[in-house]
Amino acid sequence: MVGHGGWSGGCVDIRNRVCSGGNLPSGALKASSAPCLKDRSPGFPFRLFSLYFFLMPSVPDAPWHIVRQSSIHNLGVFAARDIPKGTRILDYRGHKITKAESTRRGNAQLEESAATGEGAVYLFVLNKRHDIDGNVPWNDARLINHTCNPNCEAQIIRGTIWLIALRDIPEGTELGFNYGFDLETWEDHPCRCGSKNCIGYIVGKEYWPRLRRLLKKRQAAAASLAAPDPEDEASLASASRKRASKGVGKKEKTTSGK
Repeated sequence: MVGHGGWSGGCVDIRNRVCSGGNLPSGALKASSAPCLKDRSPGFPFRLFSLYFFLMPSVPDAPWHIVRQSSIHNLGVFAARDIPKGTRILDYRGHKITKAESTRRGNAQLEESAATGEGAVYLFVLNKRHDIDGNVPWNDARLINHTCNPNCEAQIIRGTIWLIALRDIPEGTELGFNYGFDLETWEDHPCRCGSKNCIGYIVGKEYWPRLRRLLKKRQAAAASLAAPDPEDEASLASASRKRASKGVGKKEKTTSGK
């Protein structure tokens, strides 16, 4: 005779793995009226395993993130609750495209952005052959802003791009990762993350030493253009003295003429 859920001989006591003549602990399932016999059928372990998960309390699959206005740029993604370090917060979704198509779309999006001042590129490297175009409304991860002090990072796990928490993230904190841009067009991407270690531009951290050298040279060049040349200063001072002496003479002549 088959009891509840395909169990032979009546309902099974989870703790003792035997038939129960009464109710199961915590009243999870109502006992069968079948005779109380030990279950020796071949599928017993699998059915017990299945029932264990059936009896487990359901955990709501609430998202780790919410989308709202950001002080960095437009919309951003924030922690909906405390996020433990190492958590897979959300995945980067979109259309899987070839590298050639990725280049075409990227150039088109950049041209549109240059012409209108709006738009963005949401292409994400997946592997050597494919990229993910995340410019789709169901991809909240595309709204995560760049920061020079990231609290999450992108990792590719079994073909899926996940945003992983680098540390414990308190509820309400904005999520951010380093976009990893190279130095080719660094001047086109100023950073507004506001972190203490912000380098001023959206570039990968591995490029920071080179960028600092570039910025230092640029500042030195600007300072040299702004500061007068010592020889020029001497020439200007000499010319000023000559003009002053000529001015005094003319004034005296005018005075003596009166």
